Amino acid sequence: MNVDWSLLLSAVALAIIFEAMAYILMPAKMQRMLTEISRSKPEALRRYGLLALGVGLFLLFIARA
Repeated sequence: MNVDWSLLLSAVALAIIFEAMAYILMPAKMQRMLTEISRSKPEALRRYGLLALGVGLFLLFIARA
């Protein structure tokens, strides 16, 4: 398997940029959301993570098709 390191680095950079935009555009809301997340049970966080993973894989599948 040949890895396109430039593409992988670009994908990671875009993920960081999109994550940072939420903190720049709405810092107070992000602070409240992080407080709520810290109160969540690990099982709920795992479900949210699996849901996000599924959505990401689905979008990747569509983009690469």
